Amino acid sequence: MTHDFIYHNPTKVYFGNGMLTHLPEEISRLGSRVLLITGGSSAKKSGLFDKVLTEISKANVDCYGLSGVKPNPEIGLVREGIRLVREKRLDLILALGGGSVLDTAKVIAGSAPYDADPWDLIRSRAAIDTALPLITIPTIAATGSEMNASAVITNPKTEEKYGWTTQAFRPSVSFLCPENTYTVPAYQTACGSADILSHIMEVYFQKEETFPATEAYMEAMMRSVMKDAPIAMAPPMKMPVQTSSGPPPGPSTTSSTAVIPSPGPATASSTNSPPTTTSPTASASPSSPPPSSPTSWTKPPPPASPASP
Repeated sequence: MTHDFIYHNPTKVYFGNGMLTHLPEEISRLGSRVLLITGGSSAKKSGLFDKVLTEISKANVDCYGLSGVKPNPEIGLVREGIRLVREKRLDLILALGGGSVLDTAKVIAGSAPYDADPWDLIRSRAAIDTALPLITIPTIAATGSEMNASAVITNPKTEEKYGWTTQAFRPSVSFLCPENTYTVPAYQTACGSADILSHIMEVYFQKEETFPATEAYMEAMMRSVMKDAPIAMAPPMKMPVQTSSGPPPGPSTTSSTAVIPSPGPATASSTNSPPTTTSPTASASPSSPPPSSPTSWTKPPPPASPASP
């Protein structure tokens, strides 16, 4: 039995410690007004946040911050990010954090160019073809969101959780630096490892017959996780050594936005007025600024039932 397929993954990957030195050149190539999205305080405590800011400043761009992404990311912060993108005329999204941060960034990048509410786009699994360019800096090995085309968002008001897959979500660039995971607590490292295994098994145990080479690849990945996860969880791999083996404290429930100043002639400005949403224009290319008016989108009928959480 043959399996026909088209494989295309346009994400440029920098792998290795110290690779963040290439961040300024990638930012300069993709945009000039950046939205930096983060979760809680982990990146700041580890020093990674300041390290990323230093590299951003070398690109001499305007940078705005959006923080407070929680596990099971929520639609409210997505809407706030879209508002900020339109108000400040931002043209590049930079995600620093785990899978929830990356998923939030994807939906902001994919929804900002359109005039529809992002929850309508998510529920209908809209086949969008335009998104703002996205750079990701993952801080944990888990879902693989840094290279895939999917995101999952929760609406706490309706108690719904939907996944949205579209090729426009694929990051333009991802920085996979092992050193960025050294301060992840052992508990979270274990959770990420379980997440990796669960995603592989979802495909491995499907009823449809698969190709032997693909099965062997999945088996090799599962063996690697089973072998290497305990090593990654134990000192001295972790820097500093984790002091607690239990679950981490609950996430922050607040979000915040901030202007991150950059040196040189380019300075952050809040004088740009937000674009209107009544006059559609042609879709913007992934490397161009967001249109002055979001692209028109027609809402299809809602799906019959929500996806399982």
